[in-house]
Amino acid sequence: MTKNFPKSRICVIDITQAFEHGIKEAIRFCNQNNILLNSADGKRLLLNFCIKSMQQSFKNTKSPFQKVVCFGSRPKTERIREFIQNHVNTLMRYFPVPYCGTIELNSPDLEAAAESSLQKLKAARKFINYTEKVLRFKS
Repeated sequence: MTKNFPKSRICVIDITQAFEHGIKEAIRFCNQNNILLNSADGKRLLLNFCIKSMQQSFKNTKSPFQKVVCFGSRPKTERIREFIQNHVNTLMRYFPVPYCGTIELNSPDLEAAAESSLQKLKAARKFINYTEKVLRFKS
C-alpha cells in the first residue's frame, strides 16, 4: 500500500504486509525443515525472509517520487505489533533507507515525517544494493 504526496514529491510505502509475508514464509520454511525459530539459524532465516520481502516491496513499487518506508497498517496479531515496536524499529535505523517509523497512512503528520526521514537519509537506492549483498551472502 502506498500514498503519494505530489507537492513534496514523496511516495510512502507501507511495508507491514510485506513484513508479515516474510514472517509467514520463514515460519513455513522452518516448519518444513525442522528448524527452531529460536535457534541462531531460525533467527537468521527470519531476518533473511523479512528483509527479502521488504526489499521486493520497495523495489516493485512504481513511483516517480522518492520512496520512504513506514509501518502504516495495523499488524494482524498483537505479537507482530509488539515485535515491530520492540525490535524492528531499532533494526530499521541501521538500514540505508528512509524510514519514518510506525505511523498511519491517513495521519496528517505522515508527510512531515516522510520529509524529515528523507532529509536524514537521501540515498534510498543503497537499500536495494545492501539487501542484495546480504541476501547473496546468506544464500
